[in-house]
Amino acid sequence: MTDSVLECLDKVKSVLLDSSSNKEIEAQISSLGSLLRDTVNDHQIRHNLAHREDLWEILSTILEQIKSNEDKTASYYRLLRGVYLLVRNLASENCPIDLKIVYSSVQNVHIQKNDIGQNLVISWLQACSNCSQSYILSSEDLGYLDNALQSPIMWNILTTSKQARQPLVSIIVKSLENLTVNDFLLIRELSFLVCFLAAEVSSFSDIKEPLEFKSIEVFEQFICSESFNNWIHTYKNDKDKSLLLVKAGQKIATSKENWDQYQLAAMLAWMYDLFVEISERSEEQLTTQDFDRIELQYCHSILIRLLDCLSHLCMFDTTRQFLRHYGAVENLIHLLASVHQNVERKTLKDQETEQNTKSFPEVKSAIIEIIAHLAHNTFEVQEQVRSLHGLQIILSCCTIDDNNPYLKERAIVCIKQLLAGNEGNQNFVRSLEAQQVVDDKVLEEVGYEVKINDGKIEYEKRK
Repeated sequence: MTDSVLECLDKVKSVLLDSSSNKEIEAQISSLGSLLRDTVNDHQIRHNLAHREDLWEILSTILEQIKSNEDKTASYYRLLRGVYLLVRNLASENCPIDLKIVYSSVQNVHIQKNDIGQNLVISWLQACSNCSQSYILSSEDLGYLDNALQSPIMWNILTTSKQARQPLVSIIVKSLENLTVNDFLLIRELSFLVCFLAAEVSSFSDIKEPLEFKSIEVFEQFICSESFNNWIHTYKNDKDKSLLLVKAGQKIATSKENWDQYQLAAMLAWMYDLFVEISERSEEQLTTQDFDRIELQYCHSILIRLLDCLSHLCMFDTTRQFLRHYGAVENLIHLLASVHQNVERKTLKDQETEQNTKSFPEVKSAIIEIIAHLAHNTFEVQEQVRSLHGLQIILSCCTIDDNNPYLKERAIVCIKQLLAGNEGNQNFVRSLEAQQVVDDKVLEEVGYEVKINDGKIEYEKRK
């Protein structure tokens, strides 16, 4: 059996490394296919072959010397995929092969943009994963893997194929037996693997499999690391990756209600810094006539997720204290004003949005919800909102706006928090003319009885 296996692999090596006809390649596909079936179905055969050094030498030579260009046929790639599958099968028993060879082998292979290319990459990653289980992985090892994953087609395969992502998650989990989360964030060569993990986490809808739970657990460690804030800002000019990172962060941050203070501090640091940066970029687009629609859409995609995170985390006193301390009220009101003044309210009667019309849905609702959290029983915030002209903006949001579901309801709750126990805010609202901003029904919903004398609002707290 062993002699025939070595003879088979020698022929496979010859066909892959030399110029061969399609007929010769097809013949070796058949022979290798038979060997693959044996290594899948017969544990004893798999065990015996996995401990043959001469067999691993041939496989190492193939992977180290393999090169292909776009002229190679589908049969060629099928045969190469068979080699990776054999490495995968045997590595589950024993793996004396150099990891660098396996990790780097695909770099000299032209990956086709079709199912053949995707299946080849999946088999390569499965081989990499099984080989990795026998080693203590170093940052240098993962650097070779990271380099091999850098091409756009690799990123496309990883973000669209769960089969491709699973073995890579296994490698990352294995590597954390030796490396730390900070190693991944501080060593630039490992950055792609973190982005990939974000792509995996953001794709989850219904988490069932153990590896999916492990992915969540690992990425949670990343977003709760003090190093994550500086690290995520290195992707501020890469819209695709930064959005994936925020999506994954949102999925995790909003899925728990038992964060401790250290985790909250780390998450709030990157969320709030990114919020401030993207808010400024948003305001630039919102306040200009000649705006960049793609940039505005990107800013909206990031902001609405960050606001969702901050709103959810406002259940914690730590979050509310953090946001008050770092000037969030002022930044929130500035953004609210920009959106309110530059984005038209939408009703069911409106026509389809015109091409030159700005759209920034749900942001006002989210901002007002956060302000309500921050204003609750906090006189300083109540005063700050009025001094920044936020009170009248929030009052004017007590209308139906299909771009902002529940805007009216959230605005009413927020006004209630702003007026509670604050005579200055109550006097301010009282001084507004009836025909300007305030709808008496709104104040009644807040809990005040309304009277109008000489065009002025007068009201008193309901008993």
